[in-house]
Amino acid sequence: KMMAYPFSGYWKDVGTIQSLWEANMDLLGEVPVLNVSDESWRIYSRHQAEQPQYVDKTAVIDNCSITEGCEIHGTVKNCVLGSGARVMYGAYVKDSVIMGDTVIGEGATVNYAILDEGVDMGAGAKVGAPRESATDITVIGTGVKIPSGTTVADGKMISEL
Repeated sequence: KMMAYPFSGYWKDVGTIQSLWEANMDLLGEVPVLNVSDESWRIYSRHQAEQPQYVDKTAVIDNCSITEGCEIHGTVKNCVLGSGARVMYGAYVKDSVIMGDTVIGEGATVNYAILDEGVDMGAGAKVGAPRESATDITVIGTGVKIPSGTTVADGKMISEL
């Protein structure tokens, strides 16, 4: 027997890069579309305890979700950062989803991108373009090492360099 009922909660199909990015952005804002702090809606997950976040006095953070283990020395705006992500001195990250254990090197720039786990961006590397002028989201795959000074154009999907 099949039954239906009205559903008024949050649901999003994250089967595309764009919808994955949007779902992460739904966590941000003064009143987020998906409020993970809502005590009436419990989230259960496997969780490995990490050290607390470290936010250096040089850090600039605006409208971000920053999880345990993150280390922020640079600037992050409108971003979601996974466990253990590190943004080094002078780095600039905007409109992006940075998965766990990814390092954004000194002076590196990330715009409108999704960086998977374990990405290592060298100093001065550039990924993506500002959202207003980008052709599409830039995606960097698991464990990719981006050498210092390298530029990855907007809209590219990189699984190895």
